[in-house]
Amino acid sequence: MFRINEVLKYEENLFRVLLLLPEQLVWIDVADPKAFPVVMLTRELRSALEEGLLIRVEAIVDDQVERLFRIAIDKHLLKDKGISVPYAHRRFAELYNNYFPEVPESKIPTKWQMLHFYKREYSQVEKLIKRTNAIEYTKDVRPLKGTANSNVLGPGSRFEIDATIADIYLGSDSDRGNIVGRPVIYMVIDVFSRMVAGFYVGFESPSYAAAMQGLVSMSQRYEVFQLKNISRSSSVITAMPKSIHVRSMQSS
Repeated sequence: MFRINEVLKYEENLFRVLLLLPEQLVWIDVADPKAFPVVMLTRELRSALEEGLLIRVEAIVDDQVERLFRIAIDKHLLKDKGISVPYAHRRFAELYNNYFPEVPESKIPTKWQMLHFYKREYSQVEKLIKRTNAIEYTKDVRPLKGTANSNVLGPGSRFEIDATIADIYLGSDSDRGNIVGRPVIYMVIDVFSRMVAGFYVGFESPSYAAAMQGLVSMSQRYEVFQLKNISRSSSVITAMPKSIHVRSMQSS
């Protein structure tokens, strides 16, 4: 007789059914954000429903209503047009009135019932794919398969350099109270071995001119970054890389 997510009115309070048990159900006060779920006897609520003390506020969602939910969601909501749930529910209400013209507006399944069905029946991946533009999905959303090592033959095959602003504020040597600013750290990494081949720390904004300082550090002081306990026969970079990839930076 009762269904999950159904809203019932008892006296002046609204309660939503959260869980159905063999002889009990769990509901919660909708209007009270601090309310805790309460266990109620089904037979007592059934008697209150027959006596008119308990009133159904929302319509029961049966198989026919779920079918209409699915039609409206597939046609309007699962599109890359940015359609909202309220808009899709209005289209559902029009469809519902075509099938059940004698049903009053107060008995039409609500937006929240439709949203509950939408979250329950459609996975997050499916919603993301269908509600995202194909170009945007391919460029920014789709999962990337493979690794950075897919086209790297070994150590020294490719270096990558990138910059980030350090999460720290440096002070002046002459006056500790004088905040100089946040430094920019450039790191040159060997893709295959993840070895730090060079770095540069400065206050310049990310640019190619500043990135070149990291490349100079890589070429002139390379021996500083080699691990002393690794022999020359091990997989250690001993020459300039075949290619260097640089993230897009502003030229100054």
